Amino acid sequence: MVEAEEIPTIDRAYIVSEKSLSLIAKHIKSGLTVIRLGMMLNIPNTVILRYLMSICGKYGLRDATEKEVHQLGKNLLIYWLRMKEHSKHKEKASLLTTALVECSLEGIANIVLENYNNQTEITDDQFLRYQ
Repeated sequence: MVEAEEIPTIDRAYIVSEKSLSLIAKHIKSGLTVIRLGMMLNIPNTVILRYLMSICGKYGLRDATEKEVHQLGKNLLIYWLRMKEHSKHKEKASLLTTALVECSLEGIANIVLENYNNQTEITDDQFLRYQ
């Protein structure tokens, strides 16, 4: 009998980590969606605007590059993670998946939920299914 290959498990904290949030931000292509996600995660509007202006300049999203949109998303998600540093991992995963679904990012929400349930780290390859 051939033994099934064991999938390495990790601490659930790694599912909603800076690394995984950076990967999530990388796969959100719309600047408006990034801002909406920040709002759905209850990041203060002044913080969202401050990051938007510092990263994208005075014209905001109008002339923003893909790299700037990614950086904006990454900064907002990491800010949210720091806001929630004392929350339980389950609550963070739940809040993040709910916000992603509300922003019509069901594919990314499925990745977060799947990895949380399987206790596996999010990888870049997983996003290929939803492009």
